[in-house]
Amino acid sequence: MWFEFIAAAIFIMMAVAVRRSGLTGTPGPRMGKIVREVMAESRRRERARKWLKEDLARRAAEREKEQAAKAAE
Repeated sequence: MWFEFIAAAIFIMMAVAVRRSGLTGTPGPRMGKIVREVMAESRRRERARKWLKEDLARRAAEREKEQAAKAAE
């Protein structure tokens, strides 16, 4: 009886160790946190890139308006 109990405990400990090591292909709890941080950083960069592109387009449009106004004078 003790042998089965000890074998089960070792098996569970090994399963937990493999899960946390990342050998299973499924991310462990720490990996999930890292993935979330990387995805959030990626979204922040994408938003910043979009904002920059819109800002540059807006400035170019304003510059064209000013040049057209100067040319009309």
